Amino acid sequence: MTVRKTSFAVSEKSKPETYRVYKRRWLMIFIFAAIYFINSAHWVQYTIIADTIKKFYNVDTTMVNMTSVVYLVPYLPLILPASYLIDKKGVRFTLLLAAIGNFFGSWLKVFSAHPNGFYIGLTGQTILAISQLFILSLPPKLAGIWFDKHQMSTACTIGVFGTQLGIATSFFLTPIVVQDHDNLDSIGDDLYRLFIFMAIYTTVNLIITILFFQEEPPTPPSEAQKLKKQENSNPIESFKKLLTNQPFVMLLCAYSINIGIYNTINTLLNPILVEHFKINGAQFAGRIGVVFVASGTFSSVVFGMILDRTKKFKEVTAVVYFMSVVGMLAFTFAVISENKLFIYLSALMFGTFVSGYLVVGYETGVELTYPESEFNSSGLLIGVSSMAGVIFTFLFTYILETTSDFWANMGMAMLLMVGTVLTLFTRNVRKRQEALDPSKLKQHIEKNTEKF
Repeated sequence: MTVRKTSFAVSEKSKPETYRVYKRRWLMIFIFAAIYFINSAHWVQYTIIADTIKKFYNVDTTMVNMTSVVYLVPYLPLILPASYLIDKKGVRFTLLLAAIGNFFGSWLKVFSAHPNGFYIGLTGQTILAISQLFILSLPPKLAGIWFDKHQMSTACTIGVFGTQLGIATSFFLTPIVVQDHDNLDSIGDDLYRLFIFMAIYTTVNLIITILFFQEEPPTPPSEAQKLKKQENSNPIESFKKLLTNQPFVMLLCAYSINIGIYNTINTLLNPILVEHFKINGAQFAGRIGVVFVASGTFSSVVFGMILDRTKKFKEVTAVVYFMSVVGMLAFTFAVISENKLFIYLSALMFGTFVSGYLVVGYETGVELTYPESEFNSSGLLIGVSSMAGVIFTFLFTYILETTSDFWANMGMAMLLMVGTVLTLFTRNVRKRQEALDPSKLKQHIEKNTEKF
C-alpha cells in the first residue's frame, strides 16, 4: 500500500493524520467496470441491427427504438430514491442490486429469442435499464472513496471505460453474430447464442461481486474524503443545493445536450447509414459505432490524465465540447459523400470528443458541487441527459423519416453549438481542488473541529 501523511494540527495536542490508498482499489474499480460493461452492451443490441429485428419480431421502427429509449427513461424519476438507497445502504449493496438486475434481465432475454418474444426481451431491457440506474453515477463516487487526488480522474475514467467498452463490443459483435437470414429460425438461433453468452457472463459477474467487492477501505485515501464522511447527508437537501448552484445548472444544460446527442446518434446509426449503404449496411453501422466508442474510450483516459495533472477543468471542457461540434459537422458531410474512409475519419473525430466528454463532464460536475455527493451531482447530469436523449431520439427519428439524415444530423450539430456557448459562459469553480489545497484543508479542519 501507499501511505500519505497530512500534518495540519488544529491544536498542540493533535496528531498527524495518516491517509492510505490500497492496492485493492484497482480490483474494486475493475469489478465495477465489468458490471457496467455488460449492462451497457445490452443498450444498443437491438437498434444496431434494427432492420433484422423488425423482420424477426414483426415490429416497427418505433418499437425497436424503444429498446434503447427504455434505458434512458427510468433515471430521472428514480434518481432520488436511488440516492437515498446508496446513502443508507452503501456502495456495495447498490452495486449488488445492479449485478442482480443484470442477471435477471439477461436471462429473461434468453427466453425472448423467438418471433413472439419481443415483449419478453423488452421486459428484460427494462430490468437492465433499472439496474443501470444504480451504477451510472458511481464512477466519481468510487474514485473518491478509494483513490487520492492524484488518481481520482483516472479512476473515474476506468469506471466509465466499462460502459464505453460494452457499447463498442455490442456494436461490433451483434451484427456479426446475428445475421440477416431469410429464415427466421436462423435469426432466432443467432439471437439465442448471443443472449445465452451474455447471461452466463452476468452470472459469473454476480458471483465475483458477492465474493470480492468491498464497501470502502479501512482508512480514507485523503482528508477530503474523511471530511465528506463527517458531513450529514440528506438527498433532498443535496438536490436542492445542486439545482440552485448556477454554474452547475449551466453545466447540467450543456451536458444534457452533449450526452443526449451521444445517446441519440448511437440509437440512430443503423437507419442513418443503412439508407446510404444497402449492402451490409448493419455491419458497417456497427463498425462505425465501434469507432465512435473506441476513440472515446482512448480519449477518456487521456482527458482523465490531463485533468489529474493540470486541474484545468473548464478549459478542457470547453475544448472538448467545441471539437464535438466540429466532429458532428464532419460526420454529417461525410455521410452525404458516401465515402467510407471519410465516414470512418469523421466518426473517429466525433467519438474522440463527444464520448470523451462523459468523464470530463462527471469530473467538472464534482468540482462545481463539492462537498455534495458525487452520486447526486453525476446522477442529475445523467438523469437530465437521459431525458434529453429520449426527446432527441423521437425528434430526430421523426426528422429522419420525414426529411433526410442530413437535416437530422445538422439539427444535432446545431444543438451542440448551443451547448458550447453554455459551456463558455459557465463560471470556473474548483471547490474540490480548493478542499484538497493544504491551506484550505487546515481551515476546513479547524472549522469542523469547532462543531464538536
